[in-house]
Amino acid sequence: ESLGLIKMETNLPMKLNVRVSKCTEMKPRTLIGECYVIWEGLKLASITLRAILQTPLISFPKLLQTSICQTPLLKLPVHINKRNLIPLRIKNDSHFPITLDLELYHPELEEQEERVILAASVTVLAPNGLNIVNLIVKNFTGAKEIRRVLIAKVKNSSLFYSVPLVFECFN
Repeated sequence: ESLGLIKMETNLPMKLNVRVSKCTEMKPRTLIGECYVIWEGLKLASITLRAILQTPLISFPKLLQTSICQTPLLKLPVHINKRNLIPLRIKNDSHFPITLDLELYHPELEEQEERVILAASVTVLAPNGLNIVNLIVKNFTGAKEIRRVLIAKVKNSSLFYSVPLVFECFN
């Protein structure tokens, strides 16, 4: 039979977007619902939906809690007048791979002699694994400290993590 212009045997590709309210819990949640297909007032089908919602979790094993500003930060050693390759460890605490877009933020204009560069701006974190992202730090100004903020945006998501970085410079 036919219903309007569409034959009942016709397969129609459809997308279903589901919006979920803001989740404050980091543990997996189960989403259960039902979707109705209605055409010109007739209920054609009922589809049961069941999905597990998981928030991607990452951590930085060397994160320190400071007493000054009560903000966790990473302190990393840097040699003055040398090009430093610093491994930054990022742990994926989720059971699925995560793709991160990495960016370094500095609120002030950067001086020419003092640079912090990410070796890779995109990284894929293996499930439940420890990954290393290399930072290249050049300090030719003799500064005692270089401060940046690492912003890790989870790809295909509005979730991001930020971590203050403090590079302590010495000879």
